[in-house]
Amino acid sequence: LTELEKTLAMLKESMMFIEKKRPDFSKVFAAVGSRLVEFDRAQSAYDTSKVSLQLDPSNADAMAVAGRASLRLGNKEEALSWMKNAVDASPNSLEHWSLLGDTRDTLGDVSGAIECYKRVLAIDSNSIRHYEKILVHAPKDTDMIKKKAQALARLARHDDAVRTFSAGLDIDPKDRDMWIGKAASLNVSGKREEA
Repeated sequence: LTELEKTLAMLKESMMFIEKKRPDFSKVFAAVGSRLVEFDRAQSAYDTSKVSLQLDPSNADAMAVAGRASLRLGNKEEALSWMKNAVDASPNSLEHWSLLGDTRDTLGDVSGAIECYKRVLAIDSNSIRHYEKILVHAPKDTDMIKKKAQALARLARHDDAVRTFSAGLDIDPKDRDMWIGKAASLNVSGKREEA
């Protein structure tokens, strides 16, 4: 009986420890699920995300894993729902907005995808890949081209900035700001004679 009481006491102590660590365990399961998606193990990833969410129902990363896995499993509406939940739970997450945009893009909702990518850019205006994702669908959007070029210049990628400003000027040769941006990038990159 004494051993049984000791075992019961240990179990209660372990339960309190596990209860306190639920969010930590949830994060671990979400991270494992994310890797499983990358290795194209969608069902395992989905199952892992559900365990993560049982441990912490507000874990936005687990919601994103469930969304990515659902999309790979062909459950499009469920994927979109999970990604929206992830963004709602973590509205300042670049990754979740980007994943929601990718999900919408995959589902053919181009305008919804672009809005998500613009949300990413509102959070981080130097995210070049999101300018590129928008420009795939709107290649003649000179405002977006200009913003991408300005971001490249801020990142000290002046040769890329010059090429991007030039592409924008091919579309709208009267855009004064693009001419100024191109000249500034040429000047900074040591090509003053071209500026």
